[in-house]
Amino acid sequence: MDCRRAWNLMMKRFDKEISKIHEKELNTHIDECSSCKARFNKLTETFTFMETSVCQAPAGIENRVIAKLNSVKQKRDFLMPYVICNLIVFVVIVATWLDSIFRTGIFTFIRETFNEFIAAYNTSATIFTAFRDFFNTYFIKPTMNIAIIAALIYGLLSVVSILQKMRRRYISVR
Repeated sequence: MDCRRAWNLMMKRFDKEISKIHEKELNTHIDECSSCKARFNKLTETFTFMETSVCQAPAGIENRVIAKLNSVKQKRDFLMPYVICNLIVFVVIVATWLDSIFRTGIFTFIRETFNEFIAAYNTSATIFTAFRDFFNTYFIKPTMNIAIIAALIYGLLSVVSILQKMRRRYISVR
């Protein structure tokens, strides 16, 4: 028998999980190997000391532990602002996508309001046309791109949510 296996059998013996056959093998190895015999004697002394000694906790330790636990501040969830921001972006993308599919006129109202705002402040026509081209290019025409972006953001939100749940479980276990 090698010393590594003897070590494992020693631990099983101290845990009282060893069979009689393995105990005989361990005893023969301890009789033959001087280093394992010394290790076994030290472990026997240690375990008998641990079983016979009575340890008392210091007075007031319970109150000190409870006071420390109460003084620890609950950490704020650092991902929540990002989740809320992504949720708002997701809602805007879905609203844009639905507006371009069903022509509900949500963004027509926004465009008209913005036109009135620009006209009220006598801004040049180039800014208005640049905004209109940008709006038409990125919000009205590419319905499939918007659907893909919405799905990606939804997937990202799902991953963030799962990571938060895993983090909460990890913290609660620690």
